[in-house]
Formats: sequence, structure tokens, C-alpha cells
Amino acid sequence: NSSSNSLRIFIGFCVSYCVARLSLCIHPRLYTFHFTLSFLKGLDFPVLITKQVFKNKNQSTGILYLACSNLDLTATDINTIYQKRWKVEEFHKSLKSNLALAKSPTGIAHTQKNHIFACFFAFVKLERLRIKTKLNHFALKSKLYFNAIRASFSQLQKLAIPST
Repeated sequence: NSSSNSLRIFIGFCVSYCVARLSLCIHPRLYTFHFTLSFLKGLDFPVLITKQVFKNKNQSTGILYLACSNLDLTATDINTIYQKRWKVEEFHKSLKSNLALAKSPTGIAHTQKNHIFACFFAFVKLERLRIKTKLNHFALKSKLYFNAIRASFSQLQKLAIPST
């Protein structure tokens, strides 16, 4: 899987500390955990680096590196912050990709507020469906599109003019 081999760098801020995370895979199942104090190229201060080695759902091995400038945190604290931040990333990705938050055609503040409210409302509905069906937002969107296309095709078949 090329996505599990590609290196992605995310920069975030959590509790006023810069947390840079270097990620090789998503949705880890931890089985090893390492913790060290290091200096990174381009930074003039030390950072704590955690390395987590885990198995993916397809049984391939993944590695997740987390860097944190708060030297008082433990490896468990850094991992907890990352897990919380990842949920926020998933939320924003779903709003943008599944609910068209970024594609708002509105031009005035009032209609923009309505569009944002509708996106948040739709997100809550998607979350309820996700819990009920145990499918992620992207799978739910695909299933909804497929059912809509099937219903549209069925209606077109009913409207078809019979040949004489």
C-alpha cells in the first residue's frame, strides 16, 4: 500500500506546545512504544520523540513518530494528545470531503452561517449512522450515492416511452 509507505508531516498545536507528527500509517494497533529526547535538524531546542510500531488491519507493519516540545510530558501523554488531535483531523476531513463545507456557493454572511449550520447538522446525522451501521463517513457517502443513483435509474425506467 503506497499510502502506508509514504511519509506525511503534520504540524499542529496542542495546549500551546508545538506537536509535529511524522506518520507512516493510519489507525494504529500499538505493540511497541519507544521514547527519547532528541534534537531535530532546523530546531534549536530539544524535543521528545516517540516511536510506535504497530500492525495495520492488513497485517503490514507501520511506524508512527511523534515529536513534542513539551519536555515534561510522558510518552503516554504525547500519544493521548495525538489521539485526540487525530479525531479533530477526521472531523475536519469529513466536513470538507463528505459535507461540502469548503464548496459553499454562498456569498453573504447569513447564507454562509446557514450552510455551516447545515454541514454540522449533517455531520451529526452521519455520526449517528456511523455508530448504527459501523461504516465510516466515506463508506456511508458511497452507499448513499449508490442508492440515489439506483433510485434515479429506476424512475428513468418508469418514464421511458414504450416502443411501438
